Amino acid sequence: MSADKAHCHCFSPPPPVTRTNAIRGSVLVVALMFTAIACFVLGSVLIAAANHADLVDRQNEFISATYIAEAGQERMYAAINKHLKDTGQAPNQSHIDTFSTSEIPNASDHAKFDKYTFITPEGQENKIKSLKSGSSVLQTLTSGPYAGLYALITPYQVVSRTRHNNKHVWAAVQCDVQIQHIPIFQFAIFYNMDMEIENGPVMSVNGRVHGNANGYYAPGSILTFQDRVTLVQDLYHNPKPGDTHQTSWITPTYNTDRSHIPAH
Repeated sequence: MSADKAHCHCFSPPPPVTRTNAIRGSVLVVALMFTAIACFVLGSVLIAAANHADLVDRQNEFISATYIAEAGQERMYAAINKHLKDTGQAPNQSHIDTFSTSEIPNASDHAKFDKYTFITPEGQENKIKSLKSGSSVLQTLTSGPYAGLYALITPYQVVSRTRHNNKHVWAAVQCDVQIQHIPIFQFAIFYNMDMEIENGPVMSVNGRVHGNANGYYAPGSILTFQDRVTLVQDLYHNPKPGDTHQTSWITPTYNTDRSHIPAH
């Protein structure tokens, strides 16, 4: 015989959701969203700033490497020019090979050179690629103050290439150099010292005029230059200081451009 028992389960109703609790929950979600967005933006800004700093640093290193390469190029040019002045002859390839290793800038010139190595495009370290890039040829000059004259031209090529010793930064510069031997018998007048012209009768110069120093032109009558006049130093339309016999003079006539020499 069984006895039936009745069980009564009582449940208390949940607390009512009020409008204030719903608003607070929404505000929290929105705040978290804005915080996440702010963190994302801040992170992006920091990454961009770091990348920009790296790019600026790399650009500065490249500029420094370029200056180092240019210094090597200038040293080579100076060595070629000095050889020409000392000997009167264009250097041959043997001379150029010597310059390409002996003229490399180093720490004794400036401490910063110690951070870089000069390397040729072929991979030879501690060398600047320098070549006598062709045979000497006789050509008419087409530009510059001596345009129209012919010269024996000897060409050279210098490639100065550097690498930072601690960073993967390279730079290279190239220049082409010409030595121009211009025969002086192409000139109507050629002076190696100060050139003084104080003509009495009318004078017309029908060819090129060049002086390796100053020019003092104080003609007593008409002086006409029919072709170009070039001077290494300056042009003066008066007698040379110390010359007292010329008390009056006129200005010469130039029938070609003389803007390449300063006038006083």
